[in-house]
Amino acid sequence: MSIVHAALSALSHCTVEAANALHPANTTIQQLHKKSMRHPRKAPNSSLPNIGKIIRVLVNYNNCKIFFDIGIDSRVSLLKMHISEQIGVRPNLIALCTEEEGFFSDDSQLLSHYKIHNNSEVTAITMPGQSADIVYIDSKDFAPSYDYDFTNVKDTSTHSRGNYEYKRPCGWRRFAVKVEGKYGNDDSWLGDNILAWPVSYHGSQNKFAMTSVVSGEEGLCSCPHIDECLDYASRFEFNGVQYFALFQNRVNPARLKIVNNKFWILPADDDIRPYGIIIRKVHPDPPAPSSGCILS
Repeated sequence: MSIVHAALSALSHCTVEAANALHPANTTIQQLHKKSMRHPRKAPNSSLPNIGKIIRVLVNYNNCKIFFDIGIDSRVSLLKMHISEQIGVRPNLIALCTEEEGFFSDDSQLLSHYKIHNNSEVTAITMPGQSADIVYIDSKDFAPSYDYDFTNVKDTSTHSRGNYEYKRPCGWRRFAVKVEGKYGNDDSWLGDNILAWPVSYHGSQNKFAMTSVVSGEEGLCSCPHIDECLDYASRFEFNGVQYFALFQNRVNPARLKIVNNKFWILPADDDIRPYGIIIRKVHPDPPAPSSGCILS
């Protein structure tokens, strides 16, 4: 698995591998993008039980790491329900365990009963034959000639796409998705002039946190400012290093609705088109020391 496949696995909450002679492509990046999109829902009913302080739980599943934000007073059954929504396996077919406590034998117990606290790691195991499928994508879904490493880039000027400011993903590395001709013969939406669609970003993490921010809105949600997206970025591990992952999109300005001056809501899948997968280290490397001698 390459680093971009690991990023796609985190964004889509399934295992994504490169297609080969034995395993031909059975999905596309566009289909994985649709799977990752969040549909904002109405705010939870105020009569729901108090779940207390929010903690982050890291769930290891099928060679992927998924982060969930959940109330510290939640029950095991609620965590399993959230995992179920992400991996497509029924809750009763999911078993949870930790190194310290072993398997969780009672879904009605509070997470604290199994010593789950902020940043705890939990392993999710599915019954034989019930794990989510591995999906395979074609290398032709990528456009490596448009890859770009923004890791050490710092913008000193403004950029735009269409009539909107374009916040470039400085500090991130982009893997380009092949989109030319994917949406008909007119690729003007992909340009950098007045006809171009503006740029947004989204991950698939902290689903319920974003739901509360855009409560009551219907549609597909993303952010034009990459710094605002970090709390919703997917996280994954590759070769022992933790990374954030986001999709970079173009969105239809004619059907765009702005919420809270920072979230963009689109009504349909075709209104938000992925054209890049971007990653950065959770803990970036310190800047390299400048070369040359320093005279004292």
